[in-house]
Amino acid sequence: MSLEGWRILTISMAAVGQTLFVLLYMTFPWYKTFLGRALFIKAATFMMLVDIAVLGRIFDWDHEDIWIVVLYGTTAFGVWAQLVAFLCQRIAHRNDDREYYRGVRSD
Repeated sequence: MSLEGWRILTISMAAVGQTLFVLLYMTFPWYKTFLGRALFIKAATFMMLVDIAVLGRIFDWDHEDIWIVVLYGTTAFGVWAQLVAFLCQRIAHRNDDREYYRGVRSD
């Protein structure tokens, strides 16, 4: 198989897996937390990125590169949002642990 064939195969495998993940993730209450929303944004933009890459290989349309650059940017936004959400959640849990061990909380 040629390098282009391997490229199409691997991008297609990623696209199918990521699209299925996003469709299944949509059935969970992802929107209830900051981290859930951030993970969804990143997952959805990455899904679009790999889906567009597959479609671009199949249809070879003009301006595909513009779409790829825009989707790289939105995926980067999602990645950073996910990091910020994780750090915020970690800080909140650390504060909860401190309050619990000081006897402030009675959970």
